[in-house]
Amino acid sequence: MDNTNTPHILSAFRKSKLLVFGVLWVVVFLVYLKASQGGWVSDDVELLYRLRHGSFWDFINAKLSRGNLYHFSWTAFYIAYSLFHLHTFLWYMLFVSFHAANATLIYSICTRLFEKSGVKHSVAIAGGGTLLFCICPHISEVLIWKAAFHYLHSMFNMLCVVYCVQKFFDTSKSKYAWIAGIIFLISSFSHEFFYLTPFFVLTTVLYYRYVLGYERAVFNKAIRWFFLPLCAIIIVHQLLLLVNTGTFTYRLEAETQQSGINFFRKPPLYFFHTIFFGRFFPYDSTRWVYAFFSSPMGIAAFYGIALISLIIIVMRFRQMENRNKIFILICCWMGACIALVCPMWLPDNMLILFDRYTYYMLPFIYILLMFLLVHLPRRIAVGIFAIYAFINVYFTNQVATYWQYSAHLTNKLEHALPPCGDKTVLLLNLPEYMNGAPVLGPWWHFSFKQTYNLLNEQQINNPMYDVVSYNMISPTDGAHVMVVNDSTIHVTLNQFGTWWWANLTGAYSYSNNDYRFNLIDPGHWYELTLRHPAAQYVLLYEAGDQWKVVDMNKNGKDQY
Repeated sequence: MDNTNTPHILSAFRKSKLLVFGVLWVVVFLVYLKASQGGWVSDDVELLYRLRHGSFWDFINAKLSRGNLYHFSWTAFYIAYSLFHLHTFLWYMLFVSFHAANATLIYSICTRLFEKSGVKHSVAIAGGGTLLFCICPHISEVLIWKAAFHYLHSMFNMLCVVYCVQKFFDTSKSKYAWIAGIIFLISSFSHEFFYLTPFFVLTTVLYYRYVLGYERAVFNKAIRWFFLPLCAIIIVHQLLLLVNTGTFTYRLEAETQQSGINFFRKPPLYFFHTIFFGRFFPYDSTRWVYAFFSSPMGIAAFYGIALISLIIIVMRFRQMENRNKIFILICCWMGACIALVCPMWLPDNMLILFDRYTYYMLPFIYILLMFLLVHLPRRIAVGIFAIYAFINVYFTNQVATYWQYSAHLTNKLEHALPPCGDKTVLLLNLPEYMNGAPVLGPWWHFSFKQTYNLLNEQQINNPMYDVVSYNMISPTDGAHVMVVNDSTIHVTLNQFGTWWWANLTGAYSYSNNDYRFNLIDPGHWYELTLRHPAAQYVLLYEAGDQWKVVDMNKNGKDQY
């Protein structure tokens, strides 16, 4: 079906970007609504600490945290916090608005490219892709977790620059180059994803010149006014990074020390995670996928197919129709987004955790899927799209529920701490995650005590320890305790498969001046030995959404 015969409703979406934004906003708002109270967890507590214990200048310079050049990100966060404080619903509406704006920009950029390239069903391809981008379960971390705010506005900045390039080719007005330069300069003080912007600009400019046939004079201006200034800003940014941190790579330095096979295995696994919902299946049933793409055979197969495809593209590019060339352009954009996160950690268990790294690649993955789908007979294409959209919504509801549980547990456990007097408090089993949605920790840069003191007027002044944590599977998970003698207890998880955790990894035995933690069974129980009389302690264990106090006088009996 040609665009000239597009039904009236599609024609309305084609003409009105505001209508597109409104529809996408409502869709995102409703699909993730149950998770709207979540997200003030993990790194957010560190951000709150920096906000309340330092000046504005200290905050944007990360003086109390890890140094970086996130000045714009921290400024935006500071302004948002000044307006909304801890009102989670207002933050939710802000995040939904940013995501809907990003989806609308993707839609606008792609429809313009498709229409200029003579691609049929341009509205269906761009509209279907952006709709999937709004209902998929992989955006929950960026949409709900407040510390991921910079992912939203960094994508917005990059897409605005690409949009300015398109407007320049349509109008030849230099003002769009100035606007793009200012936006990029600002974005260079946000998330590292701004490194992608010059690549997106260059490939767009090349496409307009060599595929769409725009004049060389316009092409040369676009290179001089857009691409080269962006490269100059990156050079200045790298020099500032070197002065500020002593290295060009800074936060990626540890990740760059990985083996080559660990880099190369990630692109196929990102496809497995995003397109096929790989992390939603039991790990035992998908372990072979991770094993295959972590082996030389799997990597050779994947990149062999990629290399053959690249050779075919190079040999036949001139003879290709524009619809195939725009498909290749979107593939390049997707590939750049994947390549940038290949140094980062790709977890193969739990949900939600580090899904934020997929945020940039997702819209282009879904646009490419829609490209393939529209070539099928209409009824089949509509049926497949409906089924795939339903699966996305189903899993999105699942992760939103986990965020909802996470928010409930966090609020309940933070505000229902039993009276502890002036005794030393030991928290025996903090819930670290709810199936990947962060809860309480313990984390490496803050503790439950710090979190409690940030969120409550009444402060905890006595010693408090986060002994160990575990990953919850259901809201009723917890542990029970058995007192062995007046200085020793056994703490056992009430369920299997949740494991003892500490700082994103498996727990291990350790000791300090107040107790000795001896991990007997990493998936089930541990032994705790007090170094002082039991009367000096309050021992708390979590079951569901409640704290319970260990009664040291009940020897040899399980306390649930």
